[in-house]
Amino acid sequence: MYCAVCKCEFEGWTETCPNCKTQLIMERPPELSASSQTFLAYEDLLALVKEKDGQLTVDLAASGICTEKQRAFPYLGYGYAWVNTMQGQHESLRVELHTTEAGKDKSYSFPYFGYGFAWSKKMEGTFAGNVIVLSASRVERKTNRAFPYLGYGFAWTHEMTGQCGDSLKAVLTVTDVAQQKTYGFPYFGFGFAWENEALLTLSLVG
Repeated sequence: MYCAVCKCEFEGWTETCPNCKTQLIMERPPELSASSQTFLAYEDLLALVKEKDGQLTVDLAASGICTEKQRAFPYLGYGYAWVNTMQGQHESLRVELHTTEAGKDKSYSFPYFGYGFAWSKKMEGTFAGNVIVLSASRVERKTNRAFPYLGYGFAWTHEMTGQCGDSLKAVLTVTDVAQQKTYGFPYFGFGFAWENEALLTLSLVG
């Protein structure tokens, strides 16, 4: 199912978009065509950042989420979620980032509490056609429990750093984290968290 506002896809675990609370639809909404996007030469992007006193910031929002579940004997449930795509726009300049590698980890505690953690480890994308490459530099995690044997683990990337070409440093700072938990019979708890909103900042190297 899809959100017509965020253009994100969800695989059966919700009927409303967790980003904007819009009712999901069955058919994929139309994508933004290439002809309607504005592309900017790298030299012009550098000039734009210089005009902004050497730092340009863009608001991003999640537009695609990945989720997974695992179970282990006897009552250990592990839930994983991470943002698949984030999008934003500065004037007519579109930003789109995709997770190319997700980090995953799991742990448990006595007797039946399982915790699954997942986060965006690497992202790649473009700013008006200019390539951006990012790697996680700070990851957060937390756990909670519910009676009698339900353990929920949450993890997310708080900050990513990288480059946009040779002359621009890129920093992605997550400003909002979405969380959801569910369970399966009899004692399997699944916790999901993903990077919901973020700021992408481009600044001049040096």
